Amino acid sequence: NGAAWAQDSSIFGVGLYGEVGIVSLLNTMVVGNTNLNQHANTFGVGVCFSSGRHVLRNCLVASNVVTGGNARWGSGEMLGGSGGSVLNESCTFVTNGTSEGIRNAGWPVVGSIVLSNCIVWGHADDVVDDNLIPQTRLVYCDIGNGDSNGVNGCIMSDPCFLDLSHGDFRIPYTSPCVNAGTNLAWMIGAQDLDGNPRLTNLVVDMGCYEAFVALMIYSPPPSNPSA
Repeated sequence: NGAAWAQDSSIFGVGLYGEVGIVSLLNTMVVGNTNLNQHANTFGVGVCFSSGRHVLRNCLVASNVVTGGNARWGSGEMLGGSGGSVLNESCTFVTNGTSEGIRNAGWPVVGSIVLSNCIVWGHADDVVDDNLIPQTRLVYCDIGNGDSNGVNGCIMSDPCFLDLSHGDFRIPYTSPCVNAGTNLAWMIGAQDLDGNPRLTNLVVDMGCYEAFVALMIYSPPPSNPSA
């Protein structure tokens, strides 16, 4: 987190770059990484993968930005054109620059991206797929620009982050993402990014956090002994 890149060359994953093999990110924050250079192309400021089979689960990918460069592909996550796959489960991708949240480059070799129980919000285009036949599957996700809205359990509703401007991407109990996901086998006994039970109700919430419930403590008024 918080890495910055200023060299005059194309950038692949300032936060994380994975090629071949398997990369598994579990309960991880990839936040605040920046490409500072003014001349290079940028591929996945947060995370970038090229071939291989990779998994992100209960991860927050947020506020990864580009301040320069000729082109900006997938500021949150990028799957390059060398095949491979990325499975994103119960992740939150939010405010990664002003261009794209997630991009499946798909050239010259087709690769696949799956997003399940994810929130992708706050980008000019949240999900981009360059394949002639799209290879990005969205299941029970909240996508800001409406990709797959109404299909496979996906919605397009403000997740109502607790404090978007200050980087608190937890959701309140009143969020439309609450109880809106689909349960997966690994969630039994698992924890969210805060270390709370992944299943606090019968149905999992979308995103990397289960809903925040504010506790109200009632203090009765002091008794009046003279009454």
